[in-house]
Amino acid sequence: MRIAYFVNQYPAVSHAFIRREIHALERLGMEVVRYALKGWDAHIVDPLDEQERAQTTYIQREGIPIPKMYFARAGKDGKKYRFRSLGCWPISGPVESN
Repeated sequence: MRIAYFVNQYPAVSHAFIRREIHALERLGMEVVRYALKGWDAHIVDPLDEQERAQTTYIQREGIPIPKMYFARAGKDGKKYRFRSLGCWPISGPVESN
């Protein structure tokens, strides 16, 4: 099975739990790919985070386009909404966003 993690910035000091979760999935034999919008130039001190950085694809640095559905836009009620993911409703339904 192949699983993707998509986060705003990775790795970061506050993301140790994500790293542990990824490593646990890999120990179970799953392939985990890492995507982050940014973080390739952030200061990190943990050697494990250095390894994670090397395995992460950085969306902004690589110029990978992001579907517009992930960005907030006005709904019929005037509030702004965005989608967190694609999949079955209601898990992937729109969420209010700024």
